[in-house]
Amino acid sequence: MSDVLANEMYWEGASRATYTDQYYDEIRLRSQEQGYLAFVSGEGKQHFDIQDVANTIFANQDIIPQFMPSLKSAKYLGSGIDPMNGYAYNDIYFLADLKVMYISIALRTYKIQYDVHTMLCPIEKITKNMVDKETWKQYQETYESEQQKVQPLAFYQSIVEPDFVFGMYVMNPGQLYKTRVTLVTQLGFNSDDSFLAHVASELPFFLKQGMQVGFDASVEACIAYTKIGK
Repeated sequence: MSDVLANEMYWEGASRATYTDQYYDEIRLRSQEQGYLAFVSGEGKQHFDIQDVANTIFANQDIIPQFMPSLKSAKYLGSGIDPMNGYAYNDIYFLADLKVMYISIALRTYKIQYDVHTMLCPIEKITKNMVDKETWKQYQETYESEQQKVQPLAFYQSIVEPDFVFGMYVMNPGQLYKTRVTLVTQLGFNSDDSFLAHVASELPFFLKQGMQVGFDASVEACIAYTKIGK
């Protein structure tokens, strides 16, 4: 992911949009053979301490639905120390309404102090081999329970789980405000899914819209965290 941030070659052919009146100031989206490469970055139009931003992303994303009605679920599943990398993690389940479909995904989030000025929160899709058998069963039960909240689906909708998701939040000093947050994500879907084939032309629009409202809601969640979460 660090290469994606540093090397412009990754963004050849991507759609780009810049903004001056939003919490975010740039969004990029590039279609790939197996999915999408997405980028959103901004300074939130106010001063945030970098640790507050990192703590919101790492351990307080369950308050985001208060500010994002289309995020139907943000439920923490568990936490621990990842045996592969030694970092503390939080596991969280998301169910998001993208209008044409619901995205169902469980993510593992880490928090890393990269250097004195930079915090990282890597994210990755939780797979079966990342937890023990009993924990996996509990996670699956939570997914099913949360999905029941949006049943019955509209006739044109489906609940879709990406084949893979990995990415990174990067927090470092901003230019106009104290902290800049950049999220780069790579996600892919099953190309054989007939429903996805049906909505493929519309998907980039709704993914971009999801990044916009997601960034806005995350800023509002950080404001709430700094007021009541410490």
